[in-house]
Amino acid sequence: RVDLKHAESQVARQVQQGFLPRETPAIAGYEFFHFYEPASQVGGDFFDYVDLPNGEFGFAVGDVAGKGAPAALLTAVIQGVFSAQAGAGSGPALAFTRVNQALIRRAIESRFATAFYGVVSQDGTLVYCNAGHNPPLLLRAAGPIERLKAKGTVLGIFPDIGYEEQRVA
Repeated sequence: RVDLKHAESQVARQVQQGFLPRETPAIAGYEFFHFYEPASQVGGDFFDYVDLPNGEFGFAVGDVAGKGAPAALLTAVIQGVFSAQAGAGSGPALAFTRVNQALIRRAIESRFATAFYGVVSQDGTLVYCNAGHNPPLLLRAAGPIERLKAKGTVLGIFPDIGYEEQRVA
């Protein structure tokens, strides 16, 4: 006898894990670390690294409200739309505006996401946008830890909302 619920959960977990980066970027002057362990078989947390034009690179983290397969499916939608927008060189604010519009068009009731997206240029400037996510911490080789305080609205609830970008060296 096969436990179909367990088998479906395993497949969903494998698909979700397939969306996450396997390796960290190798970029001189930066160190990247990631660890992902969902609270249940599948969840709504995600992260990504993005190679961008002109030697820039991006990174994003996010969390979809809820757990289980519905959250994992929405995560896949968000990652797909985000990847297309970020990969095209859209800045963080425009990328989040378009992700928000895509979620609103799909009208997935009671589902939203928080996210943070930052783009680092060759000169070390970080341009970032926060869509309702916990403020990330910026750690430098020397100096104090800095909380990135930009605020923004969660993704997928309010139509026609804009997002602001902030910069930090």
